Amino acid sequence: MSGASCNTGISWKMIPVSGFETFSKLKVVFEQDSAFAEVSPAPTAESEVSRGVAHQRPEPIIPKKMKAVSVLVGGLVAAGSASAETVGEINGNQFLSPFAGKSVTNVTGVVTAKGPSGLWLRSLQTTRDDRVSDGIYVYGSALAKNTSIATGDVIVVDGKVSEYRSTSAYIPLTEILYPTVRAVLGHNYTFAPIVLGKDRSPPTQQLSSLDTGDAFAVPNNQSLISVANPILQPSKYGLDFWESLVGEYVTIKSPRAVGRPNQYGDTWVVGNWHTTGDNKRGGLTITSKDPNPEAILISDPLDGTSNRDDGKLGDKLEDITGVVTQGFGFYQIQPLTALSVISSLEPAVSGATKLVSDGKCSGITVGGYNIENFSPDTRSTHSARGPG
Repeated sequence: MSGASCNTGISWKMIPVSGFETFSKLKVVFEQDSAFAEVSPAPTAESEVSRGVAHQRPEPIIPKKMKAVSVLVGGLVAAGSASAETVGEINGNQFLSPFAGKSVTNVTGVVTAKGPSGLWLRSLQTTRDDRVSDGIYVYGSALAKNTSIATGDVIVVDGKVSEYRSTSAYIPLTEILYPTVRAVLGHNYTFAPIVLGKDRSPPTQQLSSLDTGDAFAVPNNQSLISVANPILQPSKYGLDFWESLVGEYVTIKSPRAVGRPNQYGDTWVVGNWHTTGDNKRGGLTITSKDPNPEAILISDPLDGTSNRDDGKLGDKLEDITGVVTQGFGFYQIQPLTALSVISSLEPAVSGATKLVSDGKCSGITVGGYNIENFSPDTRSTHSARGPG
């Protein structure tokens, strides 16, 4: 979109920010670089409030009358302009988009899902590169609520690419802001989900090339994802795998809950793919140098329903279909609708230990360590620092 078409009355500028960045799978905080990020100096036309965190982003520009134009080239719908970027080109093969902060035009794709604050597009020109996602999030609640745009529609949008995160603690989400809908090229376009465990399967041991093979090692503050921005290696590293699918429409067959839901109903699951560390209660046991990156968080359903918060470890669930995204520090899938439990383990609580006491008090010793107490710094600087 040209500078003239961004006349929304909102002034944005690039300013240096600092803070923290986290690994998506682990609740470990790392030092944030002094990078540049797009921020809004004041609340704008829309304030998306989710779980107590307010996100300010500009509203999209949508023509009052959208002209439906069908242009078929080699069986694909095209925008009819030589100047265009594909979704794959926008995402690139690294964590951060090569188009971040830049305007893009004639981005064509099929709408795979709609949420309360935006929609997801899948490119009609697949990259055939597992490092590159062909799906992307287009932000704007007015666009999401526009009833003339539905899943299966092929649309053309202009906009500005942003690496968005509600706090500097998180890995950014590549998305398109300021969307202007140029045209609706067709309706009822058929598309199929990527079936995880069949079309693509996650690696099972390492999180990132930046953790030197041990995600649990004491961080040494040498590298950060937003600084290093490594080329993705999705067959080797868990973070890379999920990043390579951000924005994509996926299905998990035969999912299993590997943890209890949190208070929001968010649930960690694995699907019909190879896993390591399986235990008798249906969970995954973390072992040395294996943080189980094959698990993925299932978060808020897109249809406004709610996941139950009383699920159990080991629950067998109905197949899950949704879109891969990044938010609140985790790679996650937003399902089309709420999770449905098929069956739970019985008994719900495992039995008592069969160990027999020998009558002595020295039978077992349990110890715990608070790693923060090993730091001579004040509590405000106790956060672990390192690759992220």
